[in-house]
Amino acid sequence: GAGGAVSEKADRPDPKDRIASYEDFKRGLALRLGGQRAQAVLQLQKVVAASPDMVDAWEMLGVTLIEMDRRTEGVAAYDRAIALDPIRPEPHLAVARILALEGRRDLAVKHAEIAAEREPGKAYEMLAQIRLDEKNEGLVAGWPTIGLPAQAVGHKPVIVLPGTTDQAGIGKPN
Repeated sequence: GAGGAVSEKADRPDPKDRIASYEDFKRGLALRLGGQRAQAVLQLQKVVAASPDMVDAWEMLGVTLIEMDRRTEGVAAYDRAIALDPIRPEPHLAVARILALEGRRDLAVKHAEIAAEREPGKAYEMLAQIRLDEKNEGLVAGWPTIGLPAQAVGHKPVIVLPGTTDQAGIGKPN
């Protein structure tokens, strides 16, 4: 009866709540873009606390934490984004890059392969970088090179985390 209708409405989030979360998310982005990463992290943490299913907020929190060299927390935020949207390529590519930098290439390859379903150019570039570092050029020879920069095909590129100058030795020339 009428009581059921009221109960159902009470269980649904108010659409205005999403607007407030989106505005908070935009503030977090603006802080990050303005170079105020610590404040951006606090703002984005507020967003994910209020809207734990907002994939974009988890992903941006991961990006920002990684830029601040807070890798453990950044990977945890990316993991949450992946749990919410398992086929979204960007968090997989970011985690693959981090794992490769840490020398955890088997896991890095798994994440890059998942990303390849939706973002083949970037994912194949990542896979090529990982394979080249393993000195398995034979595996790379048969891969498609369309979309790969010339340096990824001709010699070993260096994996660098976005927003940093961290070069962890991946792809160092012999």
